[in-house]
Amino acid sequence: MKHRKRKKRRPFQKIRRYAIYLLSIGMRRLLLFLPFRFSFFLCSCIASLGYWMLPRQRKRTLFNLNRAFGGEKDQKELKRIAIEMLRNIGRSSAEVMCWPKLGKKYLNTHVTIQNPEIIFDAFRKGKGVIGLTAHLGNWEYLAAFISNVLEIQFAVIARDISNPWLNRLMEETRKSMKIKFLYRGESGLSIVRILKRNEGLGILADQSIRGEGVMVDFFGYPAKTLRGVAELILISHATVIPLFIVRNKDLTKHSLIVENPLSYTLTGDKELDLKKISQTYTSLIESYIRRYPDQWMWIHNRWDVDSLK
Repeated sequence: MKHRKRKKRRPFQKIRRYAIYLLSIGMRRLLLFLPFRFSFFLCSCIASLGYWMLPRQRKRTLFNLNRAFGGEKDQKELKRIAIEMLRNIGRSSAEVMCWPKLGKKYLNTHVTIQNPEIIFDAFRKGKGVIGLTAHLGNWEYLAAFISNVLEIQFAVIARDISNPWLNRLMEETRKSMKIKFLYRGESGLSIVRILKRNEGLGILADQSIRGEGVMVDFFGYPAKTLRGVAELILISHATVIPLFIVRNKDLTKHSLIVENPLSYTLTGDKELDLKKISQTYTSLIESYIRRYPDQWMWIHNRWDVDSLK
């Protein structure tokens, strides 16, 4: 019986995914036709509806917010953060989908960078640069700014989307934004070669993973993080620079903040060193999320709590 049910679901799932893809194409064409200010506002409004239309995702988001801030913020404030998070996703989506008519000029006028010299100094060491960031603000624009404005060779490790048509659309969009990308699971050797060529590698290091990982403290609770990030840092000896992009109060402007290179003391015990490195950058990511809670992806199952899936 289970086998039959799976068979029935596959055609429906394929149709549903293709319908979502067609809807995305139609939405992008509409946004490109409309004045950008209206597209920006429209996407923010549509995304905020997800709070009421997606009950499972709302439950996950509020659970995560209560876990992180339950003793600090009341439920009204947590609800506000949840809705603003969705609006930020909508605004970021508008900025990405409208890239064909915004382009590099928009980055020059709407993104300011703090401490860019840290990045250039890191490349002068000749060992490659690992840029650690999080799903904060409009992270796609972070990568676009580095490649288009700073004109630095930077590849981003991304997770492919389960919908193959949407994944192809995202690939085309990133290529148009001059964002070079690799998928998780690609050869570790090819990733190391990027650093050996003294190029940059961007990693979103704030999500939980399945399988083997390193347990770290995140908002006072154990959370599994990518083991491969710390292993790559140990193997490559590349300079590790945390950098984050956040949306400013006027909503259309962004600040790209470059932190000093990650500092840690190695003990010679590999497992202990992996944990120490992972905890160092996780704690820094947490500090930024605390400062900009309505710009982080609370919808993600960061603590891997199965009962809420």
